[in-house]
Amino acid sequence: MFLSSCSILFPEGITFNPANYNYNYLTFNKRLDYNNESYLLFPTSFGDSDFNNNANLNYVVDFFKEKLGNKISLKKDYKDDNGKLIIPFISGYNITDEEILFLKENTDLKYLILSKILYLKNLKDVSFPGNSKGRLNDSKSGAMSFIKIVDIKSNTVLLEMNCVGEVSVSENRDLATGEGKLQPKAIYKDSYSLGEKTMKKLLKKIK
Repeated sequence: MFLSSCSILFPEGITFNPANYNYNYLTFNKRLDYNNESYLLFPTSFGDSDFNNNANLNYVVDFFKEKLGNKISLKKDYKDDNGKLIIPFISGYNITDEEILFLKENTDLKYLILSKILYLKNLKDVSFPGNSKGRLNDSKSGAMSFIKIVDIKSNTVLLEMNCVGEVSVSENRDLATGEGKLQPKAIYKDSYSLGEKTMKKLLKKIK
């Protein structure tokens, strides 16, 4: 019955379209510093603005806790002896030099971990490595995830990389009329699923 129904709804059949993934390594290093150094993990940002929604994604938190154990703190848990948050500002992936300086002068932290996810709808006007944007212009779904680890004391980047995932579904057209031809129904991951997938792929690259 299911196959019969599918043949009626999609007479040309169904195709499963896999995503294409590409990485950009902005530093040579892919390793964390395990020399008893302390890390602070900021929530993951969504969108290009530092004032958009952000969240502590479970799989990001779990990854770094597994790697670093008690050497890592979440921003929301980093408090003084009176239970007051030590870091007063809201910031995201594009943290400023002034905010880094505040962390240097007011904490004993060594590294700051930042992450961001952009979805296809956010990527039209965003500047990022050139070979990525061309692939997204005609994509049906897409996302790009970023990870950066900053050395707070020297304000230098220890590790930075990003991953773009996109699904392109070709459309067959009649050369004479320019009209689209009947073709199989395309099944593929949506942009939000790709956001999670690209972030998890980045995490796997970190040693």
